Order: sequence, then structure tokens, then C-alpha cells
Amino acid sequence: MKRHLLFSMAIFSLVCLVTFLSACGGGGGGTPPAPNPEVTITESGGSTDVTEGGAVDTYSVVLTIEPTDDVTITIAPDTETTVNPSTPITFTGGPTGNWDVPQTVIVTAINDSTPEGTHISTINHTAASSDANYDAIAINDVTANITDDDGVIITETLGSTDVTEGGATDTYSVVLSFQPTDDVTITIAPDTETTVNPSTPITFTGGPTGNWAVPQTVTVTAVNDSVAESSHPSSITNSSSSTDPNYNGIVVDVTANITDDDNYAYVANFVSNDISTYSIDPSTGSLTSVGLPVGAGTAPRYVTVHPSAMFAYVANSASGDVSAYNIDPLTGSLTTIGIPVKAGANPRSIAIHPSGVFAYVTNNGSNDIYTYSVNTLTGALTSIDVPVPAGVGAREIAIHPSGNFAYVANLNDNNVSAYSINPSTGLLTAIGVPVPAGNGSAGVEMHPSGNYLYVANRNSNDISVYSIDSLTGTLTAVGFPVPAGINPREIAVDPTGNFAYVANLGSGDVSAYTINLSTGALTAIGLPVVAGTAPNSLTVEPLGKFLYVANTGSGDVSAYSINQSTGVLSAIGLPTAAGTQPVSIATIP
Repeated sequence: MKRHLLFSMAIFSLVCLVTFLSACGGGGGGTPPAPNPEVTITESGGSTDVTEGGAVDTYSVVLTIEPTDDVTITIAPDTETTVNPSTPITFTGGPTGNWDVPQTVIVTAINDSTPEGTHISTINHTAASSDANYDAIAINDVTANITDDDGVIITETLGSTDVTEGGATDTYSVVLSFQPTDDVTITIAPDTETTVNPSTPITFTGGPTGNWAVPQTVTVTAVNDSVAESSHPSSITNSSSSTDPNYNGIVVDVTANITDDDNYAYVANFVSNDISTYSIDPSTGSLTSVGLPVGAGTAPRYVTVHPSAMFAYVANSASGDVSAYNIDPLTGSLTTIGIPVKAGANPRSIAIHPSGVFAYVTNNGSNDIYTYSVNTLTGALTSIDVPVPAGVGAREIAIHPSGNFAYVANLNDNNVSAYSINPSTGLLTAIGVPVPAGNGSAGVEMHPSGNYLYVANRNSNDISVYSIDSLTGTLTAVGFPVPAGINPREIAVDPTGNFAYVANLGSGDVSAYTINLSTGALTAIGLPVVAGTAPNSLTVEPLGKFLYVANTGSGDVSAYSINQSTGVLSAIGLPTAAGTQPVSIATIP
């Protein structure tokens, strides 16, 4: 009996313990408590840091539990910042509600002219809803840390800072806008792409003999590396320190535009079905072969280089596809990316969108244009949408510098088709009807300003000139076509937009022209310059110092120096051997 009683008491105690733990949420088996309704603010990087006239920052806003009705968050910055969106954010519930989707707020510092040093801005948030859990709920403020840019005046020479690797330097000046109460030290910190002189801090002093109002010159030089990078920027930070609070913590950035001098040329060889690679001597312009030619598809007709200088692409006319290649930044050599991507019938040219995210191929046999997306990390192409109709005998395509328009020369229709480009999808839409050109319109070239288009008419032996409406993309003929040599095939315009060059296949020479920057009109520069046999393609390297011509008949490449004042060409040594029947040439942009 005693043992039975003790057993019953033990069972009773265990039941009580389990009941107690359940009531307290213990034992690990209970349901965790539901979160409280809150509006959560998450600052990117843990803080919000902005600069007057410079860097912006972001934070996100989201709800913790689903509301029973819409919740509107009003964001109210003080007078030191603005926010985007400036209108209230609305969170919704229900199956399609966005209550748990963080909404991004962009914070921008007001760029006033008052020297304030480093200071803060407070951004308030209020909630309104018929859901009592969220209406007027307390929401954390966001404190933005603002770096001032006032008081230290930076003036770039001619409005920008433009330098060249191994070549031109540039300058900007630094000065204070009013007398400081104590010395002000400006520390200049370039990134790895440039150097500055002076490399030590600049000190401005006040008082009767102070130099605070005397501009100090900073010389910027591009680091001359051996990496082919295309044109690229460099950031130079100018920061102040002082016991004068008006001058402490001011930061002003300067962006230097760097032109690279490390360049390579690529030649598509039509019969040997390969691509030749050459390094370009930045001083003399001479070409040196890099390794052995790399295989392409059948009958490669056109080669181009991606704006990033990371990839090259070749349109293969007989195999009806496009080959893609990685470019080694140190040697310029090519490595194949996957297998060629299908194009239309007889692809004749390829152009890359200025953004680098789309590519366009004209197909001479199927009279259409294929559009591709470009993976900017791998260079791989993916066909998007259906082909867009072009004219009969679609040849070269050119993309407007804005990325908003494209133009195709139609050989058999003797005209030029114009298209608008959707900046989000890359898709093409025809602009009106094609515009008449000369007889056998084949080559097309865009002026770097985007104001003019040039078309080589190979049967009428002339060049058509058009002005471009920057809003609509429509073309308007400028005067009458300008005479060229016999059977002009391609046109190249130098980076300054001052000169144009035409490869004349039939007469075996290159015509040179000056360009009227106000009208786009061409004026011949003396007589054409002798090239190799059947010059078919040409390009000007990005420094504008040298011109290269692929000679299909003689199987080589002619090189010329360009007088950058007059545009006159001078041959550089003897032509350099290429593969069999070189038909297209491109350099890193």
C-alpha cells in the first residue's frame, strides 16, 4: 500500500511539472511568441553617410507582421537632406500584399553653399492606418551623417580632368572661399589609377600674410600600367582638416578620365577562318603579332570589341553564328567563350550597345537583326526576342552614343534603316521608313558627338552624310553625297570627331576628310593615300594617333600615323602580315 501511494504521488508531481512547463512556454515544444507589430528601419552598412554634391546612401523600411489594412509611412527629412521616394510609402496586406517586402529610401545631402563642416540630418517617419496596431506607431528616426563640400573650391582645368597613360597630364586648383581662423590642411588621396603632385598635404593659412585665397595647383598623372582597360575613371579625394569648424571634415572628389595606351588590334580573316591579334606600340603605332591566330567560325566577316575591353565578338557569315572571346588584359590574346551562338543567314556585322549589356547582329541573307543580351561578367551572348526586319542586303550597324538609336545600311535597297532602342530590354523598334542613301550602301559610321551619321556607298563611289535628331533619332541628309575612291567599303571617324577616313577597295587607297563640327559636312584632305590590295576595313585607335587598314587582297594590315592637327596620314613602315583575306579590323575602344 505504501509503495502504491508513493508511485501515485510521483505520477501526480510529473503531471503538474509538465502542465507548469507548458503554461510557461518551457519544455521546447511550445509555439514561440508572435512578433510585435513594428516598422523596421535598416540602414545600409549600419549607418547613413552622404556627401554634399557627392555620395548618396540608402536605408530600408518594412513591417514585422501583416496589417489588417493599408499602412502609409510618411518620410520627413529636415532641411539638410532629401529622400526618394518623396511621397509616402504604402504597405498592403493580403495574399498579394507587400508588407514584408523592404522598401528602399535614397538619401541625398542638400548641396548648399554654406561651410558647415561635418554635420547631421534627422529624418522622421510617421505611420497612418485604420489598423490600430500600426496607426501612429513609434518609428525610429534616421540620422544621416553629412560631409560638407563648401569652403574648399576645386576648379578643374577646362572643366574636366583628362589624362592619358604614358602621355598627357592635367591639373586642377584648390583654394578656400573665405579666410579661416586657423590653418586648413587639404589631404589629396588618389586611387590606384592616378598619382598627384604635390603628394603631400596642402596647407592654407589665414591672417594678413595667409595664402588661403591663393589657388594651389594639383597635377594629375595616369599610372601607366600594362593592362588593357579601355577608357576608365580615377577618383581623387580632397579632404580638409582644421580646428576651424567651418573647414574641418570637408570632402570634395575629382574624377579623372583616363585614356589607356595599352591596346591591341584584332583582324578577322575570311578564308583562313581565324582571328589575328596584334599589340600596338603606343609610341610608334607599329603592330606586333601576338601568338598564333585563334579559330573562328566559317568565313568570319566582322570583329568588334566590348566597351569593357574584356571580350571580343566575331560574326561568321558562312556558319551563320557569332563567336565570343575573352581578352587577356596583359597580353591581348583571345580565348574562346563556349560555342558560337546562332545568328541569322549570312551575318555581316556586330555592334555592342554602349552600356555593354546588349549586342546586335545584321544578317545579310535573312535581311534582319538579331538582338542578344550580354553577360558582362562572362561575355556570353543570349538571343532575346525575335529578329527585327531590316532592308534587303543588311550590312553594317552603328549604335548611337546615347544608346537610344541604331542604324543599318541596306546594300540592295540603297538606304538606311533607323531604330529606337528600349534601354531596359534592348529591343529595337523601327523609326519611320528607311532613308535613301547612295547606290550600294554598305558601311555606316557614327560621329562621336552623336550628331551625324556617315554611309559608304560602294557602287556610287561616295559618302552620304546625315544629321541625327537627338530626340527622335530621325535622319536628315546633309547636302549631296561626297566623292570617295572606287568601291568604298568602310568609314572610320577619329575620337575627336575632326577627321573621317574611308577604305576604297577598288582603288586600293584611303580617302581622308575634315569634318565640319557644326554641320557634319566632309571636305577631302588632299589625294587618297595608297593602301594594300583591296582595303576592306579600317579603324582609328582610341588615342586618335594611328589608323589601321585590313587589306583583303594582299593579306596584310597597313598602319598610318595621323597628324592630329591636319588629319593627314603617313604610312608607318611596311604592312604587317595577317591571315588569308583579312576583311575586318578592330581595336580596343
